[in-house]
Amino acid sequence: MEPASVEKELELEKKIRWFSQVASKEQLIKHCEVLERQHFHKDQFIANCLTEIAKCKAKISCMENRVKQPPQKHWSQKMFGL
Repeated sequence: MEPASVEKELELEKKIRWFSQVASKEQLIKHCEVLERQHFHKDQFIANCLTEIAKCKAKISCMENRVKQPPQKHWSQKMFGL
């Protein structure tokens, strides 16, 4: 992951200063509501991505390291211990 550009960091600082110097209480409350919703959705998205990555890694591992399974016994063999 690449670090943010200087321009992006300056834009962030500009927003932070606006919030601390200019924004009204109502604007801050609205902004917090939006941030909480975004945070929730980002968390869900990241969790889903990590789950899918884990599934893909498990499939790849199974494909690379095949394990020969013993043949399944017929039910009559299991029942009579053959």
